[in-house]
Amino acid sequence: SGSLVTQHDVVKGVRVVRGPDWSHGDEDGGAGKEGTVVTVDTYDQTCIVKWDGGSDSYKCCVGSKGRHELAFGSGGRGGAPSDATRAALQPALSTATTLTHHVLLDQHQPQQQQQAPLPAKAWQ
Repeated sequence: SGSLVTQHDVVKGVRVVRGPDWSHGDEDGGAGKEGTVVTVDTYDQTCIVKWDGGSDSYKCCVGSKGRHELAFGSGGRGGAPSDATRAALQPALSTATTLTHHVLLDQHQPQQQQQAPLPAKAWQ
C-alpha cells in the first residue's frame, strides 16, 4: 500500500486501500482492494469510501483518535477514479453532495428569534 491518508490530504475522488489501522474485516472486499473517497469530514477526521465491488459505502478514520485506516491506492495522492469507476459512483457522489448541501443549509438557517422577556411590571 501507499502512504497514509490523513485529514490534511484526503480529497473526494482519491483512490485508497486499507491502511495499518484497518479494523473493518473484509468490508473493503479484501486486502489490496481499492475504493474511492466519496465524502470527507475534516472536522471529524473521517471520510466515506465506496469500495470497488462492494455495494455499500463505509466511514473510515483518517486521523480520528490517532487512527489511519486508509493508505493511498493506485495513482498515489492524485489517484482519481477511472471514467468507469466515476460513472459507477455517480449516484453515491450525487447523494453525498446533496446531503452535505442540506446539512450546510440547515446549519446556516437564521435562528428563530426568541420572544423578549416580559418587563418585571408585567409580573406584578
